[in-house]
Amino acid sequence: MGHAHANRASHKLATGKSIPWMGPVSTPHEWSPEVDAARAVSIEAARHSRTITYSELGVAAYEVTGMKVGHNQFAELAMSVDMPSDGRLLSSIIVTVDSGEPGAGFLPFARSRGFDQPARTMQRHVFEHFGSNE
Repeated sequence: MGHAHANRASHKLATGKSIPWMGPVSTPHEWSPEVDAARAVSIEAARHSRTITYSELGVAAYEVTGMKVGHNQFAELAMSVDMPSDGRLLSSIIVTVDSGEPGAGFLPFARSRGFDQPARTMQRHVFEHFGSNE
């Protein structure tokens, strides 16, 4: 999708008053289409050894649901792309537009999952894994 395209699409979503917001998610089943879309777009970025922005996740979720992702839901969506079978954190490549780094909550989340490397190291492991294995 690319950062520039996602930023334009995200701006349209943000200013689109008639586009509904996703409500709070109470069960994994309700979150499934968004997670599947976010994981797919994240894996595609990883295959090309590039990071992906939260805006790109929001656009991917919108494309499958027709609804906007709330600001407070982005972190949960990003963390949901990780699968134990990957053996690494795919979410490490999800970054903010401003800094190009994972969000502030990423490193505590990573440590809670047993990953204590710098974000760039985790990103390199993701790029190597998905670039050669999927």
